[in-house]
Amino acid sequence: MEIIWSEEAKSDFESNIQYLLEKWSETSASNFIDEDESIINLNKKGTLIYFQKVDFAHCVVQNA
Repeated sequence: MEIIWSEEAKSDFESNIQYLLEKWSETSASNFIDEDESIINLNKKGTLIYFQKVDFAHCVVQNA
């Protein structure tokens, strides 16, 4: 499965990383990136269940 990021998602991701670098540490930013990549890889494998309600998002990660 191909993951396509919207421009808004890319911008938010970069903003989150910048915030972590400014307010926390490089390690925190690196951990955030690693966790994001892990979730994306689970989504590519089809082991991520995601649903959204109004003003609420819920994600369940299943380890295969």
